[in-house]
Amino acid sequence: DPKGVAEFLKLMGLDPLEVVSAMELAPQEQEGMVVLTTVEKLFTQYLDLFGKPTREFLKKLVPYAMDIMEKVAIAELTLDRKTEEFQDKQARACTYADYLTEFKSLKIPTDKYVELMPTIKQ
Repeated sequence: DPKGVAEFLKLMGLDPLEVVSAMELAPQEQEGMVVLTTVEKLFTQYLDLFGKPTREFLKKLVPYAMDIMEKVAIAELTLDRKTEEFQDKQARACTYADYLTEFKSLKIPTDKYVELMPTIKQ
């Protein structure tokens, strides 16, 4: 969904034309070769931005929340006592993009998205 990706990048303050390494995602043609892509392609072709996140994903988000209240809110969604709330969000088809844009204080370095999100199933 290129339009959805463009909207997400704008909301997150990410430069779609920034060049990033895709070493972990794309096979290297030759030994020692560097695989580069743009941020736009990273989110359009490689990362599953509109997939359903797990609680594990939320646990990984906590350190990137700059606001203490948001940090607590994200962490709480991973707790057993908040299972119902998390499942409700799952039932409403909340995506990685939804969570990432819901918590406004998230400051995630561009290269860390690869560690946070799964790749699109080919």
